[in-house]
Amino acid sequence: MVILTNVFFDPTSTIPDAPIVNLIDSYTLENTVYQQTTSIPPIIDGIIYRKRGNVYYVRRFTGDVNAGWFNLIPGEIYTNQLQHAVDTAKSLGKNLFIPAGSYAPQQVTKVPNNFKIIGAGAGITVFDNQWIPTTEGVFENLETDVFAGFSLEGISFIKNPRPITINVLPILGGIERCNFKNIYVQGAEYFLKTNRLFQASELENIFIDVCDIGFIFENMGNNHNYFKNITFSRCKKALTMTKGESNKFINCRIEGFYNDALPSVSEFPQLYFDNVSTTNFDSCYFESINPKILEEVNSRNSISFTNCHFTGAQEVERGPWKSFIFESDGILEFRNCEFGEIEPIFNCKTFINNYSERNFSSINFTERSPQRKRFSTPNYGCGNGGLKNLFFLHLPTNDLKDNSLYIIKITVFRAEFASNGVGNITEKQYIISGNFIGAAVDHSIEQTFLKGEDKLTVTSESVNSGLLISCNISTTFEPTERFVDLFSYSVEMDIVNNSNHLLLDIY
Repeated sequence: MVILTNVFFDPTSTIPDAPIVNLIDSYTLENTVYQQTTSIPPIIDGIIYRKRGNVYYVRRFTGDVNAGWFNLIPGEIYTNQLQHAVDTAKSLGKNLFIPAGSYAPQQVTKVPNNFKIIGAGAGITVFDNQWIPTTEGVFENLETDVFAGFSLEGISFIKNPRPITINVLPILGGIERCNFKNIYVQGAEYFLKTNRLFQASELENIFIDVCDIGFIFENMGNNHNYFKNITFSRCKKALTMTKGESNKFINCRIEGFYNDALPSVSEFPQLYFDNVSTTNFDSCYFESINPKILEEVNSRNSISFTNCHFTGAQEVERGPWKSFIFESDGILEFRNCEFGEIEPIFNCKTFINNYSERNFSSINFTERSPQRKRFSTPNYGCGNGGLKNLFFLHLPTNDLKDNSLYIIKITVFRAEFASNGVGNITEKQYIISGNFIGAAVDHSIEQTFLKGEDKLTVTSESVNSGLLISCNISTTFEPTERFVDLFSYSVEMDIVNNSNHLLLDIY
């Protein structure tokens, strides 16, 4: 005789008790076995431990707790069923398995420390709010002092606004030793957001598609985390991180356009770091993304790219990009990187109200010799006349070979617009070349630029610490004559050095 679990344990059931009963699970329709127990069970959860009159039964099983036993049914909305499954699995010291199917969460589930949730696989176990929207996320932390040891793998999230949010106490709270693996996310505000001290965690094989942002790591230290095989596809931003060090990204990829629209350069930097140090991107691929790759402020040390590839889109109407933009007030390192159809732009100045505020910054290249590098700034206003420094470029002595030839090309582009909106575009190129010999002959050029009003002065001089190159522009126009006056510059260098290492200090 086939007996369902809910029938056998119904208070009105007249089926006799037995030491062992073979039943069919009412929700999963699996064969299951319950046996009587004389000891008082730790919990009466109604699924694993059940009471029938004055008799206690315990469900026989090995391995993980199955969330399907708790009436978590594919294709249906759920509220507290998943929370019931989590609480029971934790009390038994077991992992929780969520079987194949699509589930529509309407209530956030609190997950405890040192707990693992396993799906049947990304694209197989799916939390899907595509047709049944919600304002709730899926998982949040239960403990609020220290949250540690949580693992999640083999699950997809579709159109859920906030799959994982971890908030701990602002004074002593910390988040550590969390693991996220084999996950697909689409159409979220973010996949993972933490508010404090996220460290010693691993994230691997995660695909984040058409999201506002992939990861948000806020406040305090975000330290010693490992990101591997993470793809950010068609996202406004890949991640933001505030205060952190020693984070590593391996074989990650950023690609595509958000909502198939051309992105704004200034609005959505793909990587935003605030007060972050010693963070490395290794063997990562950047393709068809927003032109502004990196915005780094309050830097304490280096952000480095090793064996990375940067390329533009292949679609004719969208690319390839003419440039990628890196903005930093710290040190950037590029080791054996490839720039495909695009030119890298390293903007190490801050521009406020059309005036440039000089910041110290460095761009550090480590590649095969000879060096051929190009850097430039986006267009910016030169102000209302006077002498403006465009840049100082310092080449350290120990990075240059004696008697080696250096050729430096400086291209200046200027767009001038009169009050009636009529534009005039001018571009000129200046070349400095020579041999670096400790006490090399200094070079200086001065060129009249645009109608004899403006002068561009480029000077190279040998100093004790190496070669110093400066570029200034002198303008005489009155503010009423033009409503915008834009300059950009680029520098291209062929330099042979000693150590396959070139440090550019840009002031």
